[in-house]
Amino acid sequence: MAKHELSVKGVALAFAVVWAGWYAACALLFLIAPTFAISLFNYFFHGIDLTIIAKTGMDIGSVVIGLVVSVIFAYASGAVFAALYNKLSK
Repeated sequence: MAKHELSVKGVALAFAVVWAGWYAACALLFLIAPTFAISLFNYFFHGIDLTIIAKTGMDIGSVVIGLVVSVIFAYASGAVFAALYNKLSK
């Protein structure tokens, strides 16, 4: 089977777009049903009780900054993933 290299920019952009969608869904869930969202995310953190540290309400500035910062990290993660994949698959 022929090996194909991944496009570093393409994978990075895909990671960023997918992450932005997850981030937006999370923010929307927290806006619509904060108690449910906190309960749901408690399961992700293996016993850490997020209700103790959860803030009530959402600050749109924090949501936008969180989105921008996390999308930058997702883009960088996608780029690193594709570059490593290309290097290690040879």
